[in-house]
Amino acid sequence: LGIEIDACCLNIMIKGLYKKGELEGAFKVFDEFPKMDLKRNERTFATLMHGLCDKGMVDDGFGLLERMKEEGIVVDVVVYNVLIHGLVKNERVDEGIRVLEDVGVILMSSYQHV
Repeated sequence: LGIEIDACCLNIMIKGLYKKGELEGAFKVFDEFPKMDLKRNERTFATLMHGLCDKGMVDDGFGLLERMKEEGIVVDVVVYNVLIHGLVKNERVDEGIRVLEDVGVILMSSYQHV
């Protein structure tokens, strides 16, 4: 049909799969990016983190954060928001506050370098 699959399409598939409760399928799509010569981006990671956090798998979400950093993808505010929300939703409020404080330090440090 002349339709080319791109990262946006795969991100939508990931979201649809985790919303159906199919995290395994979402991870399979996540793993397809390099096979299709596509780059995962901050939305890809945030979408999958959201699915993990919704299932109470916040520590796995933080594992994806580390993987994201290893792949050299810039971590944005949305990613931290997803993780903080996941912590709070799973009654880990103190940890959420610590992450929020860490993000504040990171943001302040980046403004000082400008």
